[in-house]
Amino acid sequence: MSSNKRNHDTSESSSRHPPKEPRIGEQPMVGMHLSWDRHLEIPVHVLLDSGVQIFTISEAIVRKYWVPCWRRQIPLKLNNFEGESVSGAGWQYTRPLCMRYQQYYDNQAFEVSPMEPSFDMVLPHWYLQVHQPSDFFDNCPTFDSEWCNMNCTKEKTDQLDIEYD
Repeated sequence: MSSNKRNHDTSESSSRHPPKEPRIGEQPMVGMHLSWDRHLEIPVHVLLDSGVQIFTISEAIVRKYWVPCWRRQIPLKLNNFEGESVSGAGWQYTRPLCMRYQQYYDNQAFEVSPMEPSFDMVLPHWYLQVHQPSDFFDNCPTFDSEWCNMNCTKEKTDQLDIEYD
C-alpha cells in the first residue's frame, strides 16, 4: 500500500533551483509625539506590535532627550521573542508621558530598553485591544473607538492624577 505522505527532509532539495524565499513585509509603524513637564513635544517612531505585553521606550531616546526615569533596585526580567533575557532592560521606567497621535492623547509609563534604531517606542497588545485603532494594518491607524472619543483627549490628559497614601 503506498502512502501519500510527503517526506519532510530539511536538507537541501535535489532540485537545481531553490524555492522562493519568505516574503519580508513592513512593520506597522506610526509617527507620534511625546511630552512631559511642559517639555516640547518630541517626534517618535512607534511600532504597533500585537505580540508585546508592555509599553517600551528606547534607551537611546531616553538619553537623547533626558526623559525622566526611575531606577529599580532589582531589575524586571524582560524577554525577547526567543525567551532570552534582554540585556540592559528592566532597570528603568518612565513616569507617565503624554503620547499624541493626531488628535488622540494618552498618558502612559514606559519600560526603558535597548531597541533597534528603526523605532523608538512599542505599544503593547492589550493597549491596542482597549483602544481598537481602525486601519491598524494600513500604517495609518485612527484611534476613534468609543473609548478613545471619551478618554483620549487633551483635556483628559491634562487632568492631574492624584494618588493618596
